[in-house]
Amino acid sequence: MIIAEHKGRLGNQLFQLAGVLKLARSGERILLLGYEDLERFLDVPANVGFLNSRNRSLYQLATKAVGWVYRLPVSIRRVVLRSLQEDISTGVVNVVGSRGGLGALTLVKETYFLADQWLDFSMFNRLRIRDEWRQVAAAWLDQRGLSGCKCCFVHVRRGDYIRYPSVDQPGVLPARFFREMMDYMRAKGARHFILATDDWPWVLDALRGEPDIHLLAEGVELTLAVMALCRAGILSPSTFGWAAALFAGSAANPGCFLAPEYWVGFRRGRWYPYRSIQSRTLRYVPWQVSANETLQEAP
Repeated sequence: MIIAEHKGRLGNQLFQLAGVLKLARSGERILLLGYEDLERFLDVPANVGFLNSRNRSLYQLATKAVGWVYRLPVSIRRVVLRSLQEDISTGVVNVVGSRGGLGALTLVKETYFLADQWLDFSMFNRLRIRDEWRQVAAAWLDQRGLSGCKCCFVHVRRGDYIRYPSVDQPGVLPARFFREMMDYMRAKGARHFILATDDWPWVLDALRGEPDIHLLAEGVELTLAVMALCRAGILSPSTFGWAAALFAGSAANPGCFLAPEYWVGFRRGRWYPYRSIQSRTLRYVPWQVSANETLQEAP
């Protein structure tokens, strides 16, 4: 059995499930602690269950128990069970113990699984999105006379990225990146751009005048479901946009999904949070930010 504790919101949770599925043996039981965003969005395999705030007392007890186990000395923990925890600075997933432990139990805590080698990409099948979200997403396009095969999503992540990884070198992309990538996609045949963001005031000002824009101002589940119907994508360096690209088919056709080279480290000129974040499922565009643009992006 594998017990995994969630970290982050829907985008991160999707990658965590893909990592846990890659770890699991055929039919092995998986219990997800938390993962409420994921539960609302995805039809999971039959061997996956949830324990979260719907059973608050048991959920709190389980998370406390996991935390207690991780505080045990490694010499004891490796005998009792197998446990995984990621070194966030390097992306290395540290594995303590083996499947031969006394309880045949694997615990996963604070692990993002953002390297290709850890991921079961078959999980990012559009048909796994709950039917209710797929139907509403298709209706959203129909109401605007759009066909997903002619659409490119544009995901603009700002919010906490204004100060992440640092105030001096934030992960927010300037408007020029999105304008240039949209021009590139137009040359490749994209006719409509579906725009999603967590910062509408900035986007409406920065991308003012761009033609063929459709604003996707919906909840996270519907936003991701609509993005998953597009044939191409322009990504901010976040797991939400990356997950949308995978649902839209980027593993088979990465050239249609553009992200900045070095991911969140594009201002530093090196991969961040670690080199193994570089994925075969996206096309990374060499791109530099001018000093003036850096100032413009400051809060």
